[in-house]
Amino acid sequence: MSASSRHLVTTAPRRGTCPRCRRVVLEGISDGWPYHVDAIPLNLHGELHARTTGRNSYWLLAGRIYLREAHNIALDARDGRPAVVATHSCEPIQLDHIDPTYVATLAALTADEASKATEPKGQEQNSLFVLTGAFAGAQVTVVPVDDDRPPF
Repeated sequence: MSASSRHLVTTAPRRGTCPRCRRVVLEGISDGWPYHVDAIPLNLHGELHARTTGRNSYWLLAGRIYLREAHNIALDARDGRPAVVATHSCEPIQLDHIDPTYVATLAALTADEASKATEPKGQEQNSLFVLTGAFAGAQVTVVPVDDDRPPF
């Protein structure tokens, strides 16, 4: 993170979908700039390919995604290579560009976000119960309760 951008907002990545190719992407804000990245970790060759084709590369650190700059990349030799992703491209990623070390990490990140987004709560859960019963042919009856006692 550059000294001039330390005060800018960085948000946790959210699961999204590319409107063109319908692939899963991660979306968020990194140092005040919005990003849309492929949810597939890249190895060194994949990052080099992405950067030479005009795409930015980002790294995952403590649940946030940050833009990789020259000084971040230089630290790879000392600290080890982090999970690296690149700006989304609708073109398929070559298999030899994928870093298998971090596939599970990014899969868990997108799966956790997906399960949060689809988990019904409260009135929505009750509506789904009634609709499921109606479509299954069950007769669903709502009994009004006149007092505030719990129904159990």
